[in-house]
Amino acid sequence: MTHSQPGDRVALVLPPGLEFVQAFLACLRAGCVAVPICPPSAGRAPAVQSAIIADCEPVVGITNGALQALLLAENRPDGAESVSWVQLEEMEAATNESEVDVFGRERIPSSTAVAMLQYTSGSTGVPRGVMLTHANLVANSKVIQECFRYDSDTRALVWLPPYHDMGLIGGILQPLMAGFQIALMSPLHVLQRPLLWLKAISAQQITISGGPILCLSVACVRSVRRICAGSISVAGKLRSVELSRFGNPCCVSLPRSSRYVALTTERFCHATDWLSRH
Repeated sequence: MTHSQPGDRVALVLPPGLEFVQAFLACLRAGCVAVPICPPSAGRAPAVQSAIIADCEPVVGITNGALQALLLAENRPDGAESVSWVQLEEMEAATNESEVDVFGRERIPSSTAVAMLQYTSGSTGVPRGVMLTHANLVANSKVIQECFRYDSDTRALVWLPPYHDMGLIGGILQPLMAGFQIALMSPLHVLQRPLLWLKAISAQQITISGGPILCLSVACVRSVRRICAGSISVAGKLRSVELSRFGNPCCVSLPRSSRYVALTTERFCHATDWLSRH
């Protein structure tokens, strides 16, 4: 296929995971403008995705076969058909690098060049995008590192979707900038079973993680309800959660409920004293 050129916009319509990370970093490496887009859900018209694609007019789009079918369903007049789509399956199956070469040769972009377009979620209106340069990303990452005092001993866990600032810049770019380890979890897995998030923090000795309404509290409240209903197995699982290194819980975007914090403190007072300090 035709190589993209520096400055071309590349739509990344991929599920959270390593494939998204690789595609995003490849865009930066090639001097292209990455456009992260949350994938559409099966059974729903891809209205938000269509609006973003129509607005940014990407030259190339990277997705998978199932998502491409959703994006092109019903011959939607949103510009998606004019995009040169590349499926991950094709890229993985290619044995000759020249067969599927989306980005071409490595390029070192200017600090003032646009690195990505970040769009709003579209939950309250038409998605709106903002241009972020490489210098913007570096400056933001430096501020984050200074505020949170990240160092090589930091161990982070991120489950937030990688299409916006917290999950993308704080969760994917920040570890590269500050040089610390990070674990990635699927947002769907955490929302379906919040206890998995707590168990991962405990097992991997995570020092920082977070989410909306302090998802630790959400996990706690759901588990406490099940314990009150007589689920001894859940109580046992919670007793095995050890949070002594978890010194930096983050509440993202939404206000914390004092009731949830009180329940969390009561539930995990055996494991750590960080709640009394935060």
